[in-house]
Amino acid sequence: MLTEDQLARLIETLTQRAPPVGLAMALRRCLEAEPETLAAIVRCLLAESPSRVVSVLEWLANRNGSLGSGVIDPDASVFRRAGDYWEIQYDGRRVLLRHGRGLGHLARLLARPGERVPAKDLVGRTRAGVKGQELARISVTKAIGAAIGRLTDVHPKFGMHLAVTIRRGISCAYLPDPRNRVRWIT
Repeated sequence: MLTEDQLARLIETLTQRAPPVGLAMALRRCLEAEPETLAAIVRCLLAESPSRVVSVLEWLANRNGSLGSGVIDPDASVFRRAGDYWEIQYDGRRVLLRHGRGLGHLARLLARPGERVPAKDLVGRTRAGVKGQELARISVTKAIGAAIGRLTDVHPKFGMHLAVTIRRGISCAYLPDPRNRVRWIT
């Protein structure tokens, strides 16, 4: 495990900016408590601009006061937005994923299990009539499909859960097994 000084130097080297005070300490505590967070940070470092990396690290450091103190019940399921990212926890595994329209649609469906939501309501204002409904259906279907694909890449079990329980079309729904309902923290 890297020391706080090593982490601070690594952050500074990768982002070309001195890390905020306390970030290296908070990040080290998080990495000790949540090893999968390291993988999410590395993916972020490889895919994002330096300023975006700093904002993600600062969000992690400030979440619930510090990285290690906001541990969520391992049995809880979480799907909540934090700035440009979504914090997702399912079946004891937590991932951080950058925002996309499909994730927003999924959040609305997860918050309303068993309820059919018109695709046009998920996309907001659309053209009236059958053509407007069809455009909304196509847009929502593509966005949700892409989001489930991204989630499957980083959390296969959750991606499979969504593939089985999310219905897409003119109206969309999250239809979990009633014998094994998931309670979402959003």
